[in-house]
Amino acid sequence: MMDPVRIAAHVAAQTGNTIVYYALPSVVHSGALRKLLRTGIAGAMLYNEYKIRPTGPLQDSALEEVIYDTSAQGHHRGAKSAASYAYDEATDFEHGEVPFANAFIAVVEKPALGVALASVVAAGTIALTVAAERAIFNRGERKRIAGDKFAHLKQGLAAGAITAVGVTILDLLDPIAGEKQVDE
Repeated sequence: MMDPVRIAAHVAAQTGNTIVYYALPSVVHSGALRKLLRTGIAGAMLYNEYKIRPTGPLQDSALEEVIYDTSAQGHHRGAKSAASYAYDEATDFEHGEVPFANAFIAVVEKPALGVALASVVAAGTIALTVAAERAIFNRGERKRIAGDKFAHLKQGLAAGAITAVGVTILDLLDPIAGEKQVDE
């Protein structure tokens, strides 16, 4: 059973940070100071994910289990390094085993592919994040100019509610959290 106190602490910390992050323009009008404070808030959110999240940091043994014990039939590949794992297309497709782990192993075996894939994912994620952040800020500014004093705070509360629901669901459904609680 997962620890409800840790889940509540994680949800509260992430929700509070999200509200403050998005409400900041209603209080701090200096762009440079806002950027500095948002950097600190983002750091606090990362700290929350590392220290407060119910599962804590992903352990090497848990990662090995996810990568190497990929079959639903319970047969264990037994490999200890990603490089020594050979993807058997015929057998794995035959048994319906095409998990994420196989894609991970393929990337590890071909570092150039891994770097290219990571670069594309990182660039796409950054572009989408910047576009979304600009749209949210611009919406708040339009409402503020129209006379709404707390436009950014209202957006922060809405984003905080979405964060609370999302973090709660993810914490409750995290399979590694359930396994770690049973083992401990």
